Amino acid sequence: MTQILIHLLLGLMLATTYRSADAVVDGVPLPESERLRYIVSYQGILTLGLPVEIAAATLLLRPGSERVDGSESRRAQLSVTTEPFPRMEAFYPLRFDYQSWLDPQLRRVSLISMRKQSGRLKRDLIWFDHRERQVRTYRMVDGGGSRGRAMPPARLHEVAGIDLSVPFEERSSLPLSGEPVVDRMGMLYLLRSSHLEPGQQLRIAVSNGKDLKAYRVVVEAREPIAFAGATTTALRLLLRPQFDDGSRGYRVRLWLSDDERALPLRFSSSKFGGVIELRLQAVDRVARREATR
Repeated sequence: MTQILIHLLLGLMLATTYRSADAVVDGVPLPESERLRYIVSYQGILTLGLPVEIAAATLLLRPGSERVDGSESRRAQLSVTTEPFPRMEAFYPLRFDYQSWLDPQLRRVSLISMRKQSGRLKRDLIWFDHRERQVRTYRMVDGGGSRGRAMPPARLHEVAGIDLSVPFEERSSLPLSGEPVVDRMGMLYLLRSSHLEPGQQLRIAVSNGKDLKAYRVVVEAREPIAFAGATTTALRLLLRPQFDDGSRGYRVRLWLSDDERALPLRFSSSKFGGVIELRLQAVDRVARREATR
C-alpha cells in the first residue's frame, strides 16, 4: 500500500484560489502561493470494506522565486504524515517530503528532492541538467562516504531547501529529451491552466528521472461532487501514465472544480483490493515569511 500511496500523492498537483498578476499560462493566471490540506483514506479488503483515514497530506506552493543552477524557479512541496492516525502510525509510520523546482511559468522542472522515512531514512535528488541535456539522479549514501562515484555539482549547493552536508552519490544519468518536461507536481498546473471540456484528450511530457515519459489525460465528464458542506460541479479526469517499455501503470482519477479556480477536490486510485482517495479539506493562504521557514 505504501508505494501506491506515495505514487498517488505524487500525482497530486497544487491548486489555488489566489492569483499572481504577472504569471500566466494559456491566458489563465497562476497562483502566487497556497497551502492545500488533504485527508488520505483507504477502503477495501485490508479494512474489511470500511473507509479508514490513514494519512494527512499538505501541498504548498511557496511565494516568490528561488535560484536553481542560475535560473529563477518556483518551489512546490508535498508533505505526508501518518502521525495524526494512531492505527496507521503503529502499522506503518510514514514521513514523506517531496519538493519540486519549476520554471516561473511552471512548464519545466529543474530539480526534485525526495525524503522518505518509515524506519530507514532515504533521500534522493533528481537534477534536470538542461545545459548538458541529462537527467541525473543522486542518492544519500547510507553509513559513510561516496564509493567513488560522481557527487552533486557545486552549483546545486546553494539551492534553498537542499542539504548537501550529508554525502550523496550519482546513481544514474539519462538523456533529457528536447521537449519541455514537467514532473507530476507540475502536471496539474498545465491541466488547471487549460480550458478543458468533456471528451478532450491530452498528452503531457512527464518525467520521474527514469522510466516515466508521459501522461495521457482524458476529460471524462462533468458531475456533481461534495466539497465544504455543499455540492459543486467538477470535471472528472482520468490520468494514465506511459513508460519507456510500454508497460501500463496505475490510473488516477482527478476531480477539478469546474470554475476559474479549478481546485483539485478529489483523487482516487484502485489498488490492493480497495480504493485510496485524497479529499481536499481546506485551502489556506501562505504568508511569505511563513513559507521561508
